[in-house]
Amino acid sequence: MKFLPDQPNLEYLRREAQTLKSQHRARDESIVPIIGHFDTSMHGLSAEAVFAKRFSILDAQRVTARLYCFSSWTRLKAFVQKSTDKQECFNAELCDTILRRKMEYDARLRRYKKKKWNNGAVEKWDRFSEESAVLFKDIYRQYGWPGPNIIGRKAVEASFYLTGGVTYDSKFQQLTIKMMKNALPKGDCFGSFYASLLDRYLSLTYQPTMFGIMCDYNMKTGRVEPTQDIADIENVNIRRAEVGLPDLAASNKELIEYLTKRGLHQRDQDDWENYKRKEALKGGYIQHA
Repeated sequence: MKFLPDQPNLEYLRREAQTLKSQHRARDESIVPIIGHFDTSMHGLSAEAVFAKRFSILDAQRVTARLYCFSSWTRLKAFVQKSTDKQECFNAELCDTILRRKMEYDARLRRYKKKKWNNGAVEKWDRFSEESAVLFKDIYRQYGWPGPNIIGRKAVEASFYLTGGVTYDSKFQQLTIKMMKNALPKGDCFGSFYASLLDRYLSLTYQPTMFGIMCDYNMKTGRVEPTQDIADIENVNIRRAEVGLPDLAASNKELIEYLTKRGLHQRDQDDWENYKRKEALKGGYIQHA
């Protein structure tokens, strides 16, 4: 998964796709995991089979788009063009508001990671989140999900973190997911952003996830691990590829290593389930029973 620079260049992306095609023609084994995952017609194929299959420039462009979290070259191209061509609808004031708010979000998050949350810091964070929800509800009424032609590439990314930070408002999360889903076909939103918020919502409402992003308690191992509660798991890697997420098994291996390194996997079942239920209740994802 890659992220576009502040000033994305379509010609550079075309060359990147051409390089991928050339590597396939040269039988460069380093690109087998990339093509073998993001070109969903090659799922499960050996390196020899991947190289034996035709891989056109259109295929290479689609794989390149998915590396940047767009399901198609058309959507990636639309996003880049909207990011680089300043249009009359561009709202510089709104862009600045979102970027300044993201800076404040980052500062608060740093304090949280350093465990310096005291003197009502939690309550201040909740108020900050509520203010973010009010801001984006107004934006949604005017624009839907704000694309790069409205606020620029960097502010689109900032919007994901700000809206995702409004964890304790399930109705706002549901609205944001809807806005993102509507924005995807227009090339206004990164697919990985949509997948992340959707899976969190599904997990907190105790439904199977779509992309396998979340963690849950594994009764077989007695640890917190990547969730096994995934709808239509046979096709999960197709869905992941289309939104720019890596292969599930490889991603889970990295996540387990991360959880183990930080000791986050060592929770008993009751502790984990109480934690998750508390989060779900506070945000209104489930009702008191």
